[in-house]
Amino acid sequence: CTPTGSRIYIVQYRSGGRRSSTRRVTIGKHGSPWTPDMARDKAERVLAEVKLGGDPAQERTKRRQEPTISVLANRYLVEHVSAHNKPATAKEMRRLVETRIVPKLGRVRTSELARAQVKSWHSAMHATPTEANRALGTLSRMMSLASGDWELRLDNPCLGISKFPERKRERFFSEDELKRIGEILNAAEKVNSILPGVINAIRLLAVTGCRLGEIR
Repeated sequence: CTPTGSRIYIVQYRSGGRRSSTRRVTIGKHGSPWTPDMARDKAERVLAEVKLGGDPAQERTKRRQEPTISVLANRYLVEHVSAHNKPATAKEMRRLVETRIVPKLGRVRTSELARAQVKSWHSAMHATPTEANRALGTLSRMMSLASGDWELRLDNPCLGISKFPERKRERFFSEDELKRIGEILNAAEKVNSILPGVINAIRLLAVTGCRLGEIR
């Protein structure tokens, strides 16, 4: 019983004999759903675990100290993405983490993220299939590190989850479109309304198919 009048069920035990310090595990506050009988049943299960060599209080402390997906995501961005990805890729990874992963999964403990949660989270983004697949890929890389190099869990819950079919996005300008672009560039060049370097860059993009970064 607390000074404020709250009644809380706890289990107190020693895990290493009489000389060891006592530990406490909180079961819950009296009332819905914890009745005296339910609390006793829970206490018996905790004490049975202690007799088998377990330490429930230590396990709970360990879980509370375990990083959440939000903390894991920040470590992923700092230690992995910034070191192994180009700036443009790193920027996209950060966007996916900050807008898609952390808002929905950030509070989940790393070891407690379940495959069903990942599946539900991915399915909720069905309206934007390409974005959903990119977010799933980013989360999968995070969890691969968590289950591998960082040893924070035993498996990657993202593996085996089916991605959405994606619409083909590649498209080429038609002859008419290229002609219109050329006319506009010629007109701009005559009146000097656009920097010559910009006009040349657009022409190079149109006729070579290079990436914008390469032309820059």
